[in-house]
Amino acid sequence: MDDTKRDKVLDRVRKLLRLSKSDNPHEAENAAARAQELIERHRLEAGDLEESESKFGVFSPALFVGKRIADWRVALATGVAEPNGCEVLIWDQDPDADGNYATDLLVAGARRDCEAVHYLYSYLTKEVERVVKRSGIGQDKLWRDSFRSGLITRIHNRLMEAVARARDGAQASTALVLQRKGQIEDVRQWLEAELEPEGTEWKKKDVDIDAAWQGHDAGAGIRLPEEGQTQLGKSHERVGGPK
Repeated sequence: MDDTKRDKVLDRVRKLLRLSKSDNPHEAENAAARAQELIERHRLEAGDLEESESKFGVFSPALFVGKRIADWRVALATGVAEPNGCEVLIWDQDPDADGNYATDLLVAGARRDCEAVHYLYSYLTKEVERVVKRSGIGQDKLWRDSFRSGLITRIHNRLMEAVARARDGAQASTALVLQRKGQIEDVRQWLEAELEPEGTEWKKKDVDIDAAWQGHDAGAGIRLPEEGQTQLGKSHERVGGPK
């Protein structure tokens, strides 16, 4: 069953379960029976229904926490989040007693999609730094930053290509991507309603074009995790909003 059909079935079951609590005994009984029939036919689990009831959230722990989050970390998180139908948030924590504060790099979306983002971000952060360390010996900061930029762009493009292949049915996606059509816009609307986030203003920076292209080429050699590997995220908890 594809994602679109599955979402329709889950939505139908959710409505029937709400009707099963009706004050009308006959209506409640019929709705409960119909919901149970659909659950058994499509082999749905309690977790599937729970996700439909509360579809989106901002989940902890953060992807990264630091006093200042490097631009490349934001770029990588965004490049991983988009193919999975999620959004990235940069959230300043409240200052402590000494006036110090940290910044959280968070992901928002459906739970299983956020888990995929956490898994990919954790894995790819290590891969990006491994390749930069190997290729950037003797190079300056501008070169390394530009190389990372090209590398992350290639990774993002490969993930989006995997999404397109999965949608078109041309072949099974080899990357851990769970994008649902139109979901990212739904996540953005949810964030606007729940958290009213402020936009982030990015300053234009110098780029070493040659280094960026070298990074782009190197990105083709990074192995993307396959579906079925253990995801990080079983300990993730929904938070009403970043604290």
